[in-house]
Amino acid sequence: MRTVKLLPAIYNYYPNVGVKDKVRSIEKAWTVIFELRPTSLDDKLYIQSFDQPFSLPPSKIYRDELFVRGEQNLRIQSSFQINSTEPHEFELFLLQYDERRKLDMDVRTLVQHENMYQVDETFELRPETKFLKFAYRYILHDVKPVDVTLGEARLDFF
Repeated sequence: MRTVKLLPAIYNYYPNVGVKDKVRSIEKAWTVIFELRPTSLDDKLYIQSFDQPFSLPPSKIYRDELFVRGEQNLRIQSSFQINSTEPHEFELFLLQYDERRKLDMDVRTLVQHENMYQVDETFELRPETKFLKFAYRYILHDVKPVDVTLGEARLDFF
């Protein structure tokens, strides 16, 4: 088994392409806070690991972080906190890539406990997968803003 720890630092996480005016990130006290500010129910707001659009693997500066070395499974353990105890809905996306394109995407619905989300999900990896990204999607039922404070992510490859 191989373990990778992804720190909650501003250089490891990005908003999805095209929503920079609706998602702002702030680094504070060894963590990163994302301010999600939807203006329409049609907004698609994601916090993703690393850079590039979902259709492309991470750029070369991030490829060593989540490089798959023939492992068959991945377990993601992480947490994040929101600034509200009102019900909100988030999903976890795991994106698998070869050298040039997205191969697969798996989505899991996350469960809110008061203002916390504890993530513990295991995914099967495709044999041709070389790189990974994961993302949290804020599912909109209204346009209320929410702040998301990310914790460390632990990724176990096996």
